[in-house]
Amino acid sequence: LRNTDYKFRVDYAGGQFWSTLFNGSVDGLVVDINIGGTVYAYVVYGPENETLANVRVYLFTSWSSYTGLSARTNATGYARFNGVLSNTNYRFRVDYAGSQYWSTLFNGSVDGLVVEINIGGIVYGHVVYGPDDSPLANVRVYLFTSWGSYTGLSARTNASGYARFNGVLSTTNYKFRVDYAGGQYWSTTFNGSLPIYVHEMNIGGIVYCQVVYGTENNPLNNVRVYLFTSWGSYSGLSARTNATGHARFNGVLRNTNYKFRIDYAGGQFWSTTFNGSLPVYTHVVNIGGTVFCYANDAGTPLVNYRIYLFTEGGAYAGLSALTNASGYAQFNGVLSNTNYRFRVTYDSSYHWSELFNGTRTKPVDLDVSKMLLLDANPALDQMITTTTEPQKIKITS
Repeated sequence: LRNTDYKFRVDYAGGQFWSTLFNGSVDGLVVDINIGGTVYAYVVYGPENETLANVRVYLFTSWSSYTGLSARTNATGYARFNGVLSNTNYRFRVDYAGSQYWSTLFNGSVDGLVVEINIGGIVYGHVVYGPDDSPLANVRVYLFTSWGSYTGLSARTNASGYARFNGVLSTTNYKFRVDYAGGQYWSTTFNGSLPIYVHEMNIGGIVYCQVVYGTENNPLNNVRVYLFTSWGSYSGLSARTNATGHARFNGVLRNTNYKFRIDYAGGQFWSTTFNGSLPVYTHVVNIGGTVFCYANDAGTPLVNYRIYLFTEGGAYAGLSALTNASGYAQFNGVLSNTNYRFRVTYDSSYHWSELFNGTRTKPVDLDVSKMLLLDANPALDQMITTTTEPQKIKITS
């Protein structure tokens, strides 16, 4: 109508924009309505405003109504929003690291406005162990919110034990989870309010497994020791004993119970449980004893004969010894929880002893005049004697 004044209302970006007044007195009138400008959200972190790429940014009104507009930051940290109303106040919400960060208020009255949003700092998870805070390298660290939600961010420690996390929100509390040695270690809480922050985590101690045998706890050298959780999951860590019988394990978690498994003499021996709550701890594992085989022929000693140790099931235990001038062969570290037999080759036949284990205190009598099983196989004897690893030999008649 030519005799009535009107105005347009544009509903966009969560607000309303009104045009100037006009009427219908001019046919074909064009009413120009510039609703606002282009606004860039510039998402950065840390003391030097380093940029974050591919982060989702949402546009909200100042009263927290979602406008329906969102964009991702580009390689330089900018997310572009067109037609931001000049007469409405807004704020950006950045969703990152499992939480939300809100910008200050702005509007679209200035075309090309850049709203800088420094969401937080750089946080290093420093994973160490033992009394001297020795670093652990190549350990996976996960970032969780304080209420236990995974943020989607993880990193591995470097040679100095540091795992770096960029853009940790200054307004949200977090905790680290370290997955190591078959368990999980949780840090105390922190946030990204400092430009650069190092969160120290001493996850546990140094645990030595000392493998010994006999009444005097004699050490066993070069024995493989495996670390398991108390519920039987392999931790991925193993070590060999040194000359004093010690196998070292670093960073054994203080909050997890473990047990050692020693593979020796064709069997497996499990230790009692322990944890890494002490800075340095030695767990002594006495696997068994010394057992002597007395090889004889109706009481006459067999001198310089090779004696082999087999498990009850017929598997070679990897241990053999020669008899001395009195007919005795000594076997150290015979497992107390495994049954064995001795075997000797005499007069082209295999002769077997009775069953025994590592708790045996008196010599095992192997009298070839009483016991034999089958004809000897010299080639098999040679293979067993010269092998460096235990061979599972099934003896059948």
